[in-house]
Amino acid sequence: MSTDYLTAIDNLLRYDEDTGEIFWRRRPCNRVRAGDPAGSLDRNGRLKIGIAGRLLDAHDIAWFLGHGEWPVAPVEHANGDTLDNRIENLALIEPPSLVQTPH
Repeated sequence: MSTDYLTAIDNLLRYDEDTGEIFWRRRPCNRVRAGDPAGSLDRNGRLKIGIAGRLLDAHDIAWFLGHGEWPVAPVEHANGDTLDNRIENLALIEPPSLVQTPH
């Protein structure tokens, strides 16, 4: 993720780690006000947030705002609820090991 996008995310969005909700800090367009919840559900029921013409997963944004770095692996929801973006519910999916054990 480019530093321009990360800066835009940090400037535009506020994250509540306790509830997992993400809000607009500033008005991104005429139909949205500062303080409104950010994002909308896609057809798969995942929350997406538009930043600079690009749709991003809310859980990736929550990870970034909660940890200060963009996730280096896919983010999973520990309780299986894809709308529960509380920081304690988010974890990185470990890539499968490339080391093979002898049989």
